[in-house]
Amino acid sequence: MDAESTEINDEIEFPGSQTISKVLNTVKRPFRQLLHSSGEPVEWDDSDEYDFSHPNRGNMIIFNNGNFKGHSPRPGTEVDAMNLEKTFTNLGFTIDTHYNQTRNQMIAILRKAAKNDHSQSDCFICAILSHGDEVHVVDSKQPNRHEREDVVYATDSFLLTSEIVNMFNDSNCKTLRGKPRIFFIQACRGNSLDPGVQINVQVDEVDAVCEEIVEVTPCPIYKDCLLMYATPPGFYAFRRPDTGSWFIRALCEIPDKPNIEKRSLHQLLTAVIKHVGLNYQSLSSNLRISGKKQTPCIISKLVKDVYFTPKHDSLPV
Repeated sequence: MDAESTEINDEIEFPGSQTISKVLNTVKRPFRQLLHSSGEPVEWDDSDEYDFSHPNRGNMIIFNNGNFKGHSPRPGTEVDAMNLEKTFTNLGFTIDTHYNQTRNQMIAILRKAAKNDHSQSDCFICAILSHGDEVHVVDSKQPNRHEREDVVYATDSFLLTSEIVNMFNDSNCKTLRGKPRIFFIQACRGNSLDPGVQINVQVDEVDAVCEEIVEVTPCPIYKDCLLMYATPPGFYAFRRPDTGSWFIRALCEIPDKPNIEKRSLHQLLTAVIKHVGLNYQSLSSNLRISGKKQTPCIISKLVKDVYFTPKHDSLPV
């Protein structure tokens, strides 16, 4: 079997490094505080679409973490990064790509981005290409209660997904109030596998699954935020060394269709979910992960439709 055509996943372990509990203790804000809303008054208007007539489309930050301390690299992630750069440049975004960042470096970059002036921009996007996993944090006062949280890995440690989203809420990023904040996460969310269901459709490549857990708490997001994961809670996310991950490939192929400006963001992302779910199935010499499926999922609190209307100075879409 050609190694370049087989699937690999974005789960990782760091044996010998800091334990999850130790790393969680380094998070400055209490875990439960991350689950709270910003406390800012919510402002509404009656329009059905977000205003995308600003001078700039906005900034897109890409974290491309392919090399990890004490671990082999993530082949194929460079393909994902290039595809994202091409697709979202064509949509008018200014791209800021960062490679192989530590936890502290990622936090510094995100905090700086949150402090930037976004008043002349339509929206903001952050994409993370990395390994990932899930953690269950036990409440010391209520041992029978726990919170599930997704994590994405830096080169030396990890970040809670909720930490990342929280940096861009209305309190922390005032110039993005009333504007979409969009997060794309290509990373595993556990180690379960999706065997799929036999249907009368021609399948092509790869997919993943979720294990049973006592309690599922999705990453908290705020008004005007959308978070899209490559896979459901607890599931693997697949990637091919030669062509990149299924999720990012689909995310970059769908917007290349004609008349992109006539389709809302939700329509586009729904098409991404369908494309990955129907057209990919894993192929691997490892029988445990071969023949599996994967379904991207969305958590959204967008209150209006998003349309990527062309900018005069952007490339044709």
